[in-house]
Amino acid sequence: MTELGRFTPADGMSAVSLNVTSVGSGAAGYITVYPCGTREFVASVNYPAGGIVGNAVIAPVSADGTVCFYSSTATDIVVDINGWFVA
Repeated sequence: MTELGRFTPADGMSAVSLNVTSVGSGAAGYITVYPCGTREFVASVNYPAGGIVGNAVIAPVSADGTVCFYSSTATDIVVDINGWFVA
């Protein structure tokens, strides 16, 4: 699949605390939240077809302070930033 998006919330952080929600997926799948660059094969959120499922995620950020999102199937992703951790 493709990279869905990225954001840069603040400088000097090592990780972010997020609520990540899948909305309106056409098929069951998963979302991976990861530091932009090399994606690991982990599921941050697992969702069924057509469901609305959220999960709390603490994700490390890349060297340039970004976090990326990958979904195994098409879905809308809603992200709320709760805070971040300074290195």
